Amino acid sequence: MNQTLLILPLPSDTFWGLATLLGVTLLMGVVFLALWQMGRTAINPLGPLQERLGLSALNPGLVLMLVTLWGLLFLTLTAGLFGLIFDILIHAVPVQGQTEEVWNWRFKLVQITALTGVLGAVTALPFSLLKLLFSRRQTIAAEEGLITERLSKAIEQLGHEDTAVRMGAIHLLDRIMVDSIVDRVMVLRTLNAYLKYRQPPHDRTGTEDVKDLGVDVQAALDVILKWRAQT
Repeated sequence: MNQTLLILPLPSDTFWGLATLLGVTLLMGVVFLALWQMGRTAINPLGPLQERLGLSALNPGLVLMLVTLWGLLFLTLTAGLFGLIFDILIHAVPVQGQTEEVWNWRFKLVQITALTGVLGAVTALPFSLLKLLFSRRQTIAAEEGLITERLSKAIEQLGHEDTAVRMGAIHLLDRIMVDSIVDRVMVLRTLNAYLKYRQPPHDRTGTEDVKDLGVDVQAALDVILKWRAQT
């Protein structure tokens, strides 16, 4: 029985292009299966990594896809760069008379330079994002520390003998509630405690109570009523 062997002549560039396309297709298939499995089991294997990087708010599938695309791009650029370097090393340097070979050799050098720059940028991308994330965390921590310092100072000034100092502390607490939503409940509780401390219960009527309110107590009461009306 005669057998016919069919040989398709493919240039090396075409072959490696098809191989790369096949590899990308297989890789995307693996990513799709991983996302599908994560959706079924409700298990996020990237959870610890996302929390460490501050990316917990992002969809795990999106994070996995971005990491996969970055890794694929990094591997492609690395393979292309080392392929060009290897190609230059295994071929002799063209002499001056070989015009076409000289230009091809120079073009490969330009390609190596360009690929090196792009690969450096791709490699630095995650580190740049991490640096930006850490800078943002430091900024938030500094802002929280400043608010805590202002809050401690205001609470300390509430016990000052001078009425003007206590008034300034009350207005500072009001400003802190504008700047920090998290501290609003605590500040309101502090002002309520301040009112109880400055105005102990007695047997007078409500009208007389209003007349006898100090300016600092009235200011604290106004702040409390204002924020309760807003909520």
